[in-house]
Amino acid sequence: KLYSIGASGSSMLPYHSENGGVTWVRYSALPDNKQYNCIAANLSGQYVAVGSWTESQTIYISSDYGATFNTISLPTGSFYAGFVPWNIDMSEDGSVIAVLVKATQTTQVGQFTVCTSTNYGASFSTSSSFISTNASEGSVSVSGNGVYIRWYAWNTSNNSWGYNSSNSGSSWSYNGLSTNQLFKDVSMSYNGQ
Repeated sequence: KLYSIGASGSSMLPYHSENGGVTWVRYSALPDNKQYNCIAANLSGQYVAVGSWTESQTIYISSDYGATFNTISLPTGSFYAGFVPWNIDMSEDGSVIAVLVKATQTTQVGQFTVCTSTNYGASFSTSSSFISTNASEGSVSVSGNGVYIRWYAWNTSNNSWGYNSSNSGSSWSYNGLSTNQLFKDVSMSYNGQ
């Protein structure tokens, strides 16, 4: 199975393919007037998570292969209200979901943190560890077994920041600032080692 965000008229919509990308089908259960920007699915495709940068503190999760989607509200926690989903990943079984989010308020633009769920998206918690600088992009990855989560944010001045968790997002360790190094994407193996 393949999953992608693609342009359709003036919208960016989520699609999936069941034949190696020969044909693509839109998830018709989702509203088609949104600007979706991130999508993730578990190994079997039963669980699908989709985010839109036009939907504040909201993602959509399906537990039936995309036939229906539930609207999930992401908690503010100690982060700023008004953030939007920026990148999503999940574990192989779909139980652990990580949503990288970006602040949108004028005074906090470019600040990132992550929201995590360990119950298939039924509830989320928002990390109190966040990048408090002007980053422009970010990426998150969850190991296949759901134990390890790593996320990065970076800016146009060639700086990168990162955080790691080895307990499904319960706590985080700061990787520090990498100058003149852009960690633009991240991916992990099943065991995250």
